[in-house]
Amino acid sequence: MRRDRGRRQAIHSYIRPGDVLLVDNGTSYALFGLQLPPGCTFVGSVNWGSIGYAVAALLGTLTAAPERRHLLFVGDGSFQLTVQELSTILRRDHKPVIFLINNGGYTMRPDTTARSFVAETPADLHNALAAPNDRLIFVESIMDRFDSPAAVTSSSNRGAELDYGPRGPQHQEGAQLRPA
Repeated sequence: MRRDRGRRQAIHSYIRPGDVLLVDNGTSYALFGLQLPPGCTFVGSVNWGSIGYAVAALLGTLTAAPERRHLLFVGDGSFQLTVQELSTILRRDHKPVIFLINNGGYTMRPDTTARSFVAETPADLHNALAAPNDRLIFVESIMDRFDSPAAVTSSSNRGAELDYGPRGPQHQEGAQLRPA
C-alpha cells in the first residue's frame, strides 16, 4: 500500500493544469479521487465497466484537443484489447504520455497458457512447428524488413503502375517500390 501511495504522489506532481487524463478500469482506478490542477479533464469508463475503453478514447481526445497534453493510465489487460489504436495515434503525430500499469493480472490460467516461439531462422520455425498443438501456439516469425513473397512484390509494382502510371514513383531514377 505504501508503494501505491508513492506512485500516486509521483503522478500527482507530474500532472499539469489543462492536462487530459484518461483512466481505464482496473488497477488504474487508483487515480480516482486525485485533486486535479485547474482545467484538467478526467475521462473514465466507470459507467460501462468495460476494459479497453481508454486507448480508443485517447485517440478521440487527441483528435478533439491536440494542443493539450494527454495522459493515459491503462492496465496490461485493457491495453491488449485496443493497442492497435496506437498506429493511428502515431500516424497522426500525436504525442501522448502512456502509463502502462503492468501487474501481470490479466493472464490466462497456467494450464491454458499459450506456447510462444520466436523464429528467427528456419530451424527456429521447424522447432515451433514441431510443438504439440494442445493449446494456443503463438509464433513470432522475424523477417528482414524488405522480405516479402514474390506475389506481394509483383502485386505492389503492378498496383503502383495502375495507380500512378508512367509518372509514378516506381519510374523515378533507379526506384522500384519493391524489387521484382
